[in-house]
Amino acid sequence: MINRVALIAAGLLTSFTVSAFPEGAEPGYTGGWEQPDCSACHFAGPPQSERSGVELAGLAQQLVPGNTYQLELTVRDPEQRVGGFQIAIRNAGTGAPSGQFEPQSGQQRLEAEGITYLSHSEPAEASADGDQQRTRWYIHWKAGADQAVEISVAAVAADADASPLGDNVYTLSRKITAD
Repeated sequence: MINRVALIAAGLLTSFTVSAFPEGAEPGYTGGWEQPDCSACHFAGPPQSERSGVELAGLAQQLVPGNTYQLELTVRDPEQRVGGFQIAIRNAGTGAPSGQFEPQSGQQRLEAEGITYLSHSEPAEASADGDQQRTRWYIHWKAGADQAVEISVAAVAADADASPLGDNVYTLSRKITAD
């Protein structure tokens, strides 16, 4: 009986490990436009606090079509060891993709159902910032001609145990208009 329980537990742990996405999730996990977010697979992390969350900096109050923006995506979580993300920028009215991502090191562009996503291609290691842990990515995005865009981001603060357990998920959605 004990061996049988051990085999079942090992099988469950293996299936959780296989469902983790160290190279980035399949496209469509930003939490925007009625999509799931990373909590579809990552969960049971420590309690979140006012010191945890996701931030996106580098966007103008109004976008200029054709300009390239360097966005800074930061995930703060006191317990994280590694992190990952997925982002989509879409026309706020139609949901069509807007602009173009220029993947940087450790990033990949993905497409599904006509929508373009940018995701991590390998987990980013967290770095200490005082008593806080942070993961950070720089995202290059060239604005399209859309008059209004919606940005959807989902990010994971993971404990680096190669399973989806013990991880926190943060999401953010923002609408911006063009000049």
